[in-house]
Amino acid sequence: TAWKRVKDTTGGSLVIVGEGGERERLESLVGSDDRVYFKGHISEEEKCDLLGRAWFLVHTAAHEGWGLVAMEAAAFKTPTLAFNVLGIRDVVVSGETGILVNTEDELADQWIALARDAKLRETLGNAARIRSQRFGWEANIENFLKVAQEAVARGSEAGSRALRR
Repeated sequence: TAWKRVKDTTGGSLVIVGEGGERERLESLVGSDDRVYFKGHISEEEKCDLLGRAWFLVHTAAHEGWGLVAMEAAAFKTPTLAFNVLGIRDVVVSGETGILVNTEDELADQWIALARDAKLRETLGNAARIRSQRFGWEANIENFLKVAQEAVARGSEAGSRALRR
């Protein structure tokens, strides 16, 4: 429904990726709008292409586990516009790497604002990319090794104390 409110102002197209129980309902809402594309499941290559070309990711879930797609978008300098829900707010820093909203009215308003402001999209996208790099595999491995080394060191200290007793 937000797309119907913004499309005449923003131009462009809306690409909906993925499958789920809401697809039929969404298709009926869209009707014969030739600027909306339902992609279903896509390859990794197509996902990268779409995220790389997108002005921003619109994530409309009312709940989320962690927001992986928002982090993937960030890696492509693509900011996220989403509802302020657990999982997404762990990934998106509102006003810095994307925009978080609380209502559909705010979503539509911010969608229009982002579509009109290339500089804001660029600023958010650059910050999103920088933030996403903190969550790459190398960073995760380094963080895991630090925690593991601390645990081993504590275990060794506790073992030494027990032997001295």
